[in-house]
Amino acid sequence: MTDRDDLDDLLNSLIGIAQDQQAKRGEFLPFFGTLPAEIGADEQVQLGMYHSEEESITALESREQIVLGLRGQAKDGSIRACALVTDVNLKDGTAGYAEAIHILLEHSSGRVVNFYLPYRKIESGYEYGDAKFEASPPEVFSR
Repeated sequence: MTDRDDLDDLLNSLIGIAQDQQAKRGEFLPFFGTLPAEIGADEQVQLGMYHSEEESITALESREQIVLGLRGQAKDGSIRACALVTDVNLKDGTAGYAEAIHILLEHSSGRVVNFYLPYRKIESGYEYGDAKFEASPPEVFSR
């Protein structure tokens, strides 16, 4: 498997979960997925989210805690790839969409991609715009 295959696996696994949670709850808290460092090990995407005893933790605080946890896993070599899923506001309101599902995809090889899927609420649920990919500096796997 290549680093791109790993990131594609993470993206394909997590985008559906985000859309499902959005459809059921109208929103979702940040969550993540990882692939183990050892190829041939359990290749299932491992899912997780940050849990806090604080009732008023924000999505941004949750995201920050997830990144810290993922950095620890990257540093100790237990993961080879990760993805962090958040709900974001689009600064430019791309084609009439003010919000997007954002997935930060990172690989230990150094490949980092931001995926954005713009959406808007409509009467029957959600309408999704054209997906956008952008290169990005790493947040988890530092070189």
